[in-house]
Amino acid sequence: MTIGPADISTGGVRTTVEALLGFGENALAPQRDGIGWNLRVPRILLAAVRGAGLVVCGAVMQSLLRNLLANPFVFGVSSGLSMGAVAVVVLGMGGGVVSRPAGAFLGALLSFALVPLLSHTLGGSTDRVVLYGATAM
Repeated sequence: MTIGPADISTGGVRTTVEALLGFGENALAPQRDGIGWNLRVPRILLAAVRGAGLVVCGAVMQSLLRNLLANPFVFGVSSGLSMGAVAVVVLGMGGGVVSRPAGAFLGALLSFALVPLLSHTLGGSTDRVVLYGATAM
C-alpha cells in the first residue's frame, strides 16, 4: 500500500489502519487516504484473489490429470486469461471495470476447455494433455 506515485509512508498506513479500527486519529490527508483505501487496497485484494484462483486451478489440474507438471501456466489457462483481457482492450469492447476481468475469465475458460478437447480429439492421454497445453501457449 506504500508503493506508488503518492508517497504514503508505512507509519501513515499504520495510523490509517488504527483509525479505521478506532484506536486513534488518521494522520493522512484525505486525498492520500482515498488513494490508499479506494485504489490500492482493492488492487491488493484482487491480486490475492487472482493468485488464490490460480493455486486452486493448479491443484485441481494436478489432481485430475495425476501429473505434477499440470498447472495453469503449462496448461495454457494463464495465457488464455491474458488473451481475453487483451482482446477486450484491442477490440474496444467497453472500457468499464468489469469488461476486462470478464474478458480475462472468458479467455481462461476458453483455453481451459480447448486444450482437453484438442487432446481428446487427437487421441491423447492425461500425459499428452499437459504437452498439448504447453505447446498451445
